[in-house]
Amino acid sequence: MRTLLFPLFALLLTLTTSANINWPKFMARHDFVWEKIPTRWEEAPYLGNGNVGSQLYLDKKSGELRLQLFRIDIQDHRDNSHGWTAYSRPRLMLGSFYLKTVGKITGANWRMDLWNATLRGSIETDKGTLTFEHLVHTEDMAVLTKITTTGEESGHIWRWAPGPSKTTRKGYPRNEKEREKFIRIYGEIYRDTLKPFIPNPAVRLEKSGEINLAIQNLLAGGQYAVAWQDQKVAADTRRHIVSIEKSYPAATAAKTAAKTVARISSTEEAAWLKVHTDWWHNYYPASFFSIPDTRLESFYWHQMFKMACATREDRPMMDTAGPWIQPTPWPYITWDLNVQLCYWPTGPSNRLHLGRSLINVIEKNKQNLINNVRPKEWQVDSAYIPVVSAQDLIEPRNGDRRYFKCVGNLPWAMHNCWLLYRFSMDDEILRQTVYPMLKRSINLYRHLLIEGKDGKLHLPVTYSPEAGHAPDCNYDVALLKWGVQTLLWSAKRLGIEDPLIKDWEDIDKRLVDFPVDENGFMLGAGHPWNLSHRHYSHLLMAYPLYLVNQEQGPEEKALIKKSLEHWISFKGALKGYSYTGAASISAAIGEGNDSLKYLKGLERFLQPNGLYKEAGPVMETPLSAAQSMHDMVIQSWGETIRVFPAAPDAWQDIVFEDFRAEGAFLVSSRRAGGETKFVRVESLAGERCLVKPNFPKNAKAQCNANFQEVRPGVFLIHLKKGETATIWQGDGKNHLTGKPIPANPKLLNTFGLRN
Repeated sequence: MRTLLFPLFALLLTLTTSANINWPKFMARHDFVWEKIPTRWEEAPYLGNGNVGSQLYLDKKSGELRLQLFRIDIQDHRDNSHGWTAYSRPRLMLGSFYLKTVGKITGANWRMDLWNATLRGSIETDKGTLTFEHLVHTEDMAVLTKITTTGEESGHIWRWAPGPSKTTRKGYPRNEKEREKFIRIYGEIYRDTLKPFIPNPAVRLEKSGEINLAIQNLLAGGQYAVAWQDQKVAADTRRHIVSIEKSYPAATAAKTAAKTVARISSTEEAAWLKVHTDWWHNYYPASFFSIPDTRLESFYWHQMFKMACATREDRPMMDTAGPWIQPTPWPYITWDLNVQLCYWPTGPSNRLHLGRSLINVIEKNKQNLINNVRPKEWQVDSAYIPVVSAQDLIEPRNGDRRYFKCVGNLPWAMHNCWLLYRFSMDDEILRQTVYPMLKRSINLYRHLLIEGKDGKLHLPVTYSPEAGHAPDCNYDVALLKWGVQTLLWSAKRLGIEDPLIKDWEDIDKRLVDFPVDENGFMLGAGHPWNLSHRHYSHLLMAYPLYLVNQEQGPEEKALIKKSLEHWISFKGALKGYSYTGAASISAAIGEGNDSLKYLKGLERFLQPNGLYKEAGPVMETPLSAAQSMHDMVIQSWGETIRVFPAAPDAWQDIVFEDFRAEGAFLVSSRRAGGETKFVRVESLAGERCLVKPNFPKNAKAQCNANFQEVRPGVFLIHLKKGETATIWQGDGKNHLTGKPIPANPKLLNTFGLRN
């Protein structure tokens, strides 16, 4: 499989981020700070490298410091004779190291150095102090904790406690009564196939010279292992080096982990650490963003940190929990919203290489997506992704009968892949991944379509995620409409004479209209929206698909606004991502003040460390909040770059540099005193460049390139690949530098635990 466009260091060659930004100083104002010791994962620092993760906090029961470790791709590999993914192929809890200090812990002072992706701090006991440095290495699947001690604390001891190698979701049947309940809920297919649960074997502890090993073999094949060494490097200093490996179907993880620890322990430390810090120093400047709300600005940069902790282009895709999984009913990937929200910020933030992990998993598991289709005869031309899967994407459509009629997950995931294509304009992504897999996902809809007496094409009863069943579900009508339009555009772009073009044109022309009533968009035909629920699946035509948008006219804007207000008025079941969704939908119709209001509604759902949980930890909501902030300052759907389309009144001053727009443009701009001062655009692919800078009315626009106003406030700038143009008004030339917005000193470093 060819790597397409996204390698980080190749990407960095195109960057033009302002040299006026002192990155270490700027990132330091967003560091997490703990002035007292965290005692829960919801308070604890978190680190990661796109696969391995860590959290550090006090275990109140034992009085020991707990270093909890994770690896995203550690999962079971059983087939569906052990139930659907949550029971057969769940993510597995790895375990924790516990640090027993000589004395009783009495205090702590920690700081997460974001610029260097390193946690530093001290722990005080009644017998001395422990000063430490902790990181998850960006390249190696390894974790380092270096401790320097005073007093009697040189006698501290590490011990390993493995996590249980089984699902954290309850409900696997233990007797006949529970078996019948399981079959009743999840499907009759389990009546003759479901096996009694047999646990994986116990962890095996071994030594390989000076290296300790904890080896977990799996009944279904493969293993995962933890290797570690506590190495003395000075009279008062020790390094705790840990490597975590996984192998499947081979049982080679332990050998690999031991070799990694041996190599690191004999490597010059400064050089090894430089590999780590260099990666992060190159990562952050991919783009720049600064706003007057210092706490919200910190939150945004925490999401940029978190995305790189959670995935990389050559590592597992982001799942529901992210690296830092805790006991949860959701030990898997969720495809009916979570995945999509997680990946939205990768494009506008100019971090496309992180989005590559999503494309990779779909390319790698194409055959599994085909095999998931039911009825099996549809596998000849269709593909399907379930509500949940593991990293292998295996789960047949009838694996969980609750969601048999939820058929829009793959089309929606392909919209994310489409966006990654549009932000890069790499036609190989379109040709290799988006076009063929979108075509198969739309073919499944084609099998379902029914011609009604009205001459329209209708969908039978399908499932709108988390909301319910209805014919002509707006969720599916929107995805089908977007899908056929995108296939038609793509076939033309790629020069493909596809035999299905006439079918797609017919669907586009005759597909039923979106069901609407007096309150706006309905769940589906005959089913008004009349319940409180966190999911906005019935509003996808407005966001993120923009099939209905404010530029079509005032009636369309009013319809979107009415639909949003009706949905959000049912308060009982709303969660954090309900508010980020409302923020982005508001931004889509230019309502910046509403967008900020909804975005602020997320605050009460955040944990002290900025993570988010419902029944367990979930990744998507804070990341979708970062996307809401993007939507407020740049939108590029419909082949027009809109600058500050929904900037709230509270953000009179805004600066962003090298945000990426559809069509493969790098865009920089500054808003000062409530006015756009300039917009700079660099073309990376030579596509048509339309810009709506939102200059004040009657302002005279100037440009250093050939440009023309093609409609009020919209300018066509003639750019070839590699060319850059700046358009400005008034004194805009005086604002071309990207200096951060001054911070509020009272709101610096507010995440963590302050006294």
